[in-house]
Amino acid sequence: MTFAIIQDEINKGGRLAVIVEIISILNKHKITPDIITFKLNLSREEILKEYNQEINFNYIQIKPNILRKLPEINKLLFHILINKKLKLYDVIINSNNTFDFLNKKINLISYIHYPRKDRVFHKKSIHQDSSGNNLLSKLILKFDKLTALLLYKISIPRIINHTIIANSQFTKKAIEKVYGKYYNENIEIIYPPVDFINATKNKQDTLSVCSLGRFHPSKRQFEQIQIAQQFPEVEFNLIGFANKEDTYFKKCNNYIIQNKIKNVSLLNNLSYSKLQETLENSTFFIHTMINEPFGIVTVQAISAGIIPIVHNSGGQKEVVPVKELRYNKLEEIKNILNHLINNPQLIKKYQQVLLSNIEKYKPNNFKDNYKKILNKKGLL
Repeated sequence: MTFAIIQDEINKGGRLAVIVEIISILNKHKITPDIITFKLNLSREEILKEYNQEINFNYIQIKPNILRKLPEINKLLFHILINKKLKLYDVIINSNNTFDFLNKKINLISYIHYPRKDRVFHKKSIHQDSSGNNLLSKLILKFDKLTALLLYKISIPRIINHTIIANSQFTKKAIEKVYGKYYNENIEIIYPPVDFINATKNKQDTLSVCSLGRFHPSKRQFEQIQIAQQFPEVEFNLIGFANKEDTYFKKCNNYIIQNKIKNVSLLNNLSYSKLQETLENSTFFIHTMINEPFGIVTVQAISAGIIPIVHNSGGQKEVVPVKELRYNKLEEIKNILNHLINNPQLIKKYQQVLLSNIEKYKPNNFKDNYKKILNKKGLL
């Protein structure tokens, strides 16, 4: 049986973590899938290093990638370009967050982290930030969104043999909203696999706060630095991926230098062991992205015994069921931190609740649930 995994462009992150787990499942059944993409931005060695799994796959690159500056249109164009090729496979595993303009006769399994259609319709992108772009770049992105909006309006995907998997309740509701009743009864929920960081030693007495995520305006590390200014006695470690020449990283670093902030460290591109060590030594974790569909890094923080403080939106509400640890405005983080610092007995109480809640996010649960779907479809 032949499998293809499709995504317009593949980078390091949560979507690739899911792809790696799926390929691992297939490899154990002696299946080597084809990855079909415009570009795979990691080597096999880098995938092994980042995800600690050696996987077997064939890389099929689609050329030319002429509309890469138009990300929304490009996702749909990618589907149109590969439709003929997809007819050669028994099963297509879709990681593109949209299934519009795909051939309705293929055998499709879509794992949706959040539907692109809803991002386009409601202008709710959590990843793009155009504030630093010049006028031409802003016009190009506006054209991209408006054209994609028209394309989505004329698209009525009716794939006959289609299993849709959402990564959270939040994502499932979004899929139902933008694709209508046709798909309401066909959506499964399988939480993405999370690499747990089980603390191997007791927390230090010194209070510290950390965050985790690539340095990007949507992650709001700049605002985290401003929060840290209000707690000069508490150490803040902001962990993330970034080139030191990255514009946003430099903005954050320059602000720290100019304001002579002594309690904030920007820890970019840490090794896994250093990341684990930093998390193990942290007391609190802050996450400032709004409407994140799931929140893998929050689960990782909880698994290390850290108390998270997250925005009251998206899939974070499922990951952090303790409402006292969720905020609506950034100004509320100060009050939450102060309350926890002054009431240390709450930390143990919340840890127990949170650790119990994340059991369902362990990698083995993802594998078991995904294999059930493959078995139900008679694919394994």
